[in-house]
Amino acid sequence: MLYSKFTYSKNFIILLLLIFSSQINVTAQVGIGTTEPSQSLHIAGSTSTIRVEGLSSTNNNYNNGSTESVVHVNSNGDFVLKPQYPLNLVSLIGSNFINPPANIVTNDGGPVNTIIANGSFTTSKNGMVNVEYAVGANQIKMPDSTIITDGAPRLVVVKLYIDGVYISRDSKTYTNHQTGTVVVGTLTLSASNMINLASGPHTYAIQAKVFGGEYPFQAEFGGSSNLHRFSVIEL
Repeated sequence: MLYSKFTYSKNFIILLLLIFSSQINVTAQVGIGTTEPSQSLHIAGSTSTIRVEGLSSTNNNYNNGSTESVVHVNSNGDFVLKPQYPLNLVSLIGSNFINPPANIVTNDGGPVNTIIANGSFTTSKNGMVNVEYAVGANQIKMPDSTIITDGAPRLVVVKLYIDGVYISRDSKTYTNHQTGTVVVGTLTLSASNMINLASGPHTYAIQAKVFGGEYPFQAEFGGSSNLHRFSVIEL
């Protein structure tokens, strides 16, 4: 079959147009409500919005339908919903925290350490969590339950461990002189820390310590007091 010079020229022009149009498709910007898009996708209009039905409360368990959810972007660039934060992983108050109560006694004043509460929790993501606790030390008396009147200081300490790693502590001293009004009550020890944890299961433990040097005493932790609190909150 014979082709004229015009046929070759026409085919060459069509090929150039195809190449040019493919380059336009690669670099094109899409505009909705505008003929001059300034980004790959440009939705114009002061009241414009986007609806993704896969993120609705009907189709996504992380959208509770009553409060607005935060949309995250994953490593692939996809829009996703996650559990709404802050998320209480552990929230214990009063007798639910330290049960049964722990009565720690040092008969010679030397240090005595006891784990007064422990448990576990599971984080849903890698990131920061806030850990808070408040522990009340009651019945700070002599080992025979008589009132302390020697004027010597006694040290009470509470420490927090996450996954066996020491995280924070609080300590206070207690003393009563043998003359004047004897003061009794509760020492409250508390701390709050933010730590970085990987997603998955974790353990916590709270350790109480009493130390009187050479002076004996006892202290009770737990009971029904609402002073006792422990919480882990995902941020």
